[in-house]
Amino acid sequence: MTKLPEYYASIDIGTQNIVVLVGKPLNSGKLQIVAKSVIKTNNNAVDKGEIKSIDIEKSISAALDEIKNNFGYVIKSAFVGLSGQHILCKKEHEYIFIKGSEGAVEQEDLDCLYQNAKGRKIEPGKEIISILPQTLILDGEELVNPIGMLGNKLEGVFNVVIGDKANISLFSRVLSKCNIEISQTTLSSVASSKAVLEEGEAELGVMVVDIGAGTTDVAIYIDNNLKYLGVIPIGGSGINRDIRSIGVLEKYIERLKIAYGNALPSTVDENLTIALPSVGRAKGKEVSVLNISNIIEARFIDIIAYLVDIINNNGVSNKLLSGIVLTGGVSNMLNIESLFSRYFSCDIRVSTPIESVDEISHELIQDGKYATAVGLLIEGISSGKESVVEQFIPAPEEIPEEQETEEEIALIHGQGDLFSEQDDSDETTEDPIEEEEEPKAPKKSFFDSLGSSLKNFISKID
Repeated sequence: MTKLPEYYASIDIGTQNIVVLVGKPLNSGKLQIVAKSVIKTNNNAVDKGEIKSIDIEKSISAALDEIKNNFGYVIKSAFVGLSGQHILCKKEHEYIFIKGSEGAVEQEDLDCLYQNAKGRKIEPGKEIISILPQTLILDGEELVNPIGMLGNKLEGVFNVVIGDKANISLFSRVLSKCNIEISQTTLSSVASSKAVLEEGEAELGVMVVDIGAGTTDVAIYIDNNLKYLGVIPIGGSGINRDIRSIGVLEKYIERLKIAYGNALPSTVDENLTIALPSVGRAKGKEVSVLNISNIIEARFIDIIAYLVDIINNNGVSNKLLSGIVLTGGVSNMLNIESLFSRYFSCDIRVSTPIESVDEISHELIQDGKYATAVGLLIEGISSGKESVVEQFIPAPEEIPEEQETEEEIALIHGQGDLFSEQDDSDETTEDPIEEEEEPKAPKKSFFDSLGSSLKNFISKID
């Protein structure tokens, strides 16, 4: 195998999906995504962003195998995202006295200040993940860069990000068993922000809300500094649980949300129903689309209540001049912007990471669920850390057979209509009332072409 120094990989371990990306930086400053894998996690393997079962190894390995077999890349080390309820952000204050003979601030003074913050005692079982500088003050005057300035006392306000040591260690052990070395760990909320924020938004003031399946990651930036970081223990899985409680099988829930999900019940036809198939001897029943919309609205309002408290408790209600940016896999719900606008007076927009990649890559990541994985690539590359990606060229006998493409099954509503069976791992955003097209013949894969070429070459030698 050949090492590809210009290629980098990221792994986002979420409650619902494992997202693995391989990309390379372009001269334009954007990324080109050359490989992507999205694998559903096994049930209960990850809960609210925290690994709960070693079954997660199967999902990670499946994603890595897909990258290898479908795109020809072998990932040895990657940039990895970290999230979960165990992550806390504490504001700490440190100070030192300038020791230089001329009384000017030097880099050593800043390093000493950071080390003091990093050396703070924390409770047993916890670990400092990162130290995020907020404000630097020299003799009472706030400065962006005090190096070279004359003064006596240098103060710093830091956000100290703390996590559960056992949980962080588990991430490392699981990836190690999948033969992956962690090149760099980045907080998921920070990574998402890197992928979806536009130029100037972090300076003017913005809140990034990444709504995932198990949790909602929140980051607030003002004057280009991360002022707040937190994790809300509510996500799209709460919506799923409530929908399941009204008698909908798990395998239909995601398709229901995609086809009929609406954050504003007032815009839904109250007469619209969905016919569910029978289960065992129980007859099928109809579910009101309005009821589903009410469930979705209620869970989003729970998230909004958390956000209101965060804004008020951190005194930034009048500082979010760029508004609130929504991203994550659950942010693409119909009318979500309108719902949030009812509770916040600032601008609301839904963002995906397509502005961070070239046009060729737009189709691959045109969904908020890729924000963290794209941001991990951006943050990792900018840090100068290495991610080892190798080119994989299989031997002729290892060439996999072409797999048949499964049919996309559309949802149908109305009296007497039933759901068709479909693997839960497939999702469709097609109009549910459209008829299905005839399945197209599968295209030849890269490995089929390679196998044909090798056979032709051998026949010519013979």
